[in-house]
Amino acid sequence: MVLSELAELCARFELEQEQIDAFCQSSGISKSQLFDDLARYVAHGYAKNQLSYEFCGVIINEVWRMSELNLSNYAYSVYIAFDEGEYYHQNDSRDVEPNELYTRPLIKKIIANE
Repeated sequence: MVLSELAELCARFELEQEQIDAFCQSSGISKSQLFDDLARYVAHGYAKNQLSYEFCGVIINEVWRMSELNLSNYAYSVYIAFDEGEYYHQNDSRDVEPNELYTRPLIKKIIANE
């Protein structure tokens, strides 16, 4: 299994702990590294317009849940970037989607600092 397949399972709420453990063991990485890799996959896919906001939002929310709310600074910053795009903030115009106003600039900043 490759990272994109894990992301697809995650987006469908079908990723099980056993699959995470098996992937980490076969790849020789920790769960923390896997969550960082998924966050990076989401951030870069969204920044390149290859993955939709909705798809990425589900994945990063599932990563947050699966990590038991214990993410690295990198993965947490990606989570927060997508969280900011989930709703209109006070005084926001309804002419621009919150993900374009908040998430996209935050993701660009995160990627620029990698």
